[in-house]
Amino acid sequence: MESGFKGGIPTARNIDHAGYTVPDLDQAIDFFITVLGCELLYQAGPYGEPEPNWMQTHLGASPGEVRLALLRCGPVNNIELVEFKALEQTTTPPRVSDAGGRHLAFYVDDMDAAIAYLKAQRDVKVLESIVHAVDESEEAGITSTYFITPWGMHMELINRPDHAPYEQRTSARIFGSV
Repeated sequence: MESGFKGGIPTARNIDHAGYTVPDLDQAIDFFITVLGCELLYQAGPYGEPEPNWMQTHLGASPGEVRLALLRCGPVNNIELVEFKALEQTTTPPRVSDAGGRHLAFYVDDMDAAIAYLKAQRDVKVLESIVHAVDESEEAGITSTYFITPWGMHMELINRPDHAPYEQRTSARIFGSV
């Protein structure tokens, strides 16, 4: 089977999932299902240290216990939520400006409806929208709005114009935006 990537990891076909560590797996699963509309595929764990230094050797993590869940969000994206209970653990999520910071973005067709929905959700903080000016820049016409989950994870709503400047240079397209 042909690789889906041009060069890089031999035989790689696609991104299987994005993983996010959360402080409370049950809370995060509930949020992803009830607020974001994702579907729970499975849960696993708790797993402990099957042998000394297993977590460090295999995951680069401190010794402890781990539980996880895999969810499907939309037609093609899988999200793994992982809860670690470890001795040496930072429990404050990084800001998007910190090294290791991250966010998850959802493409929406109606930004106003999506923002209104999130503002009506308990313990969700919706930040001010960013509207990129219509010009020849790579992000011309994009509207995005960040929001923060009850446990402090940054997420984003995004809407892109029908045609973007990058489309002139490649046949690749951003899924959901065309």
